[in-house]
Amino acid sequence: MDAQTKPTVRAVGSDPMVPRLARVVRRWREALHTWTIEIESDPPRDDPTFEPGQFNMLYVFGVGEIPISMNGDPAASRRLRHTVRAVGQVSAALTRLRPGDAVGLRGPFGTSWPMATALGRDVIIVAGGLGLAPLRPAICRILAERERYGRVSILYGTRSPDEIYHVPIVVTGFEPLDILEGAYRCIRQLEAGRTQVENQYSRSVRREGNRTAQNMIRDVFRIIPRRWRGIGEIPASGLGLTEAYADFNAERRFGTISSKREPVSECISGFILRGERKPPTCPAFGTRCTPEHPLGATMVSSEGACAAYYRHHRILEQSNG
Repeated sequence: MDAQTKPTVRAVGSDPMVPRLARVVRRWREALHTWTIEIESDPPRDDPTFEPGQFNMLYVFGVGEIPISMNGDPAASRRLRHTVRAVGQVSAALTRLRPGDAVGLRGPFGTSWPMATALGRDVIIVAGGLGLAPLRPAICRILAERERYGRVSILYGTRSPDEIYHVPIVVTGFEPLDILEGAYRCIRQLEAGRTQVENQYSRSVRREGNRTAQNMIRDVFRIIPRRWRGIGEIPASGLGLTEAYADFNAERRFGTISSKREPVSECISGFILRGERKPPTCPAFGTRCTPEHPLGATMVSSEGACAAYYRHHRILEQSNG
């Protein structure tokens, strides 16, 4: 049976092993070989509610069935969203479905994310590439019940710009017209329902980056463990000279830099860097430690946490008061 054939599927009850008929309502491209399809039961009705982290079994008639995580808002039960990357026969067939095409639907299945455990706590969501898709329902739930959660951070990375999911990004230059055009391109993506990486700064930026500079860095430097003030040693966090440039290595010429423990100080920048304390809790903050006379790294840099608190803590106090 051809994947585009619209079969007749009998209505079923609550049997989880028998697919119910659904149809594609919308589709859009998220990234390279990656599409989101929005499906709705046929006839339209509210599907069983799902919890963040669960998945459905999607069946392309005549091709096969695979599990796909849901990435829509759990509060919107009539239409279900699934993001699919074409990596196999069934997933490729799903990405080719058009509005009106039929698809078999079973679910929801699986264990949900521990949303209740996170209530009243700070939440950090870490994802890479398409791994952000199954976390999106959790993000929707947190935004809908924002007052029930603490601080929320999302750490997201991809191997290449083509894999960035659900985020309009435009690389721009530094001139006013560059920034203006970058903002325009972002708005254009949002209005068109697109999410991709565009390069406005093509006169200086290339997709592959500056290969000459990259090769020079690989030739001169190697990755080594490095000790960081207030934190300690972090593996593969620093750069050292390669053997070809060993004659310029100060540690070899003048001896190893002392790795003794840092002297005791009232500065708590290490705790601040690790997110365990806030700058105003430091006994030296704003008195013996200021941007003009800093005691630690977080006050030295104008972008450091202590320096930022020093400049803006009065505004924070007024807004909280």
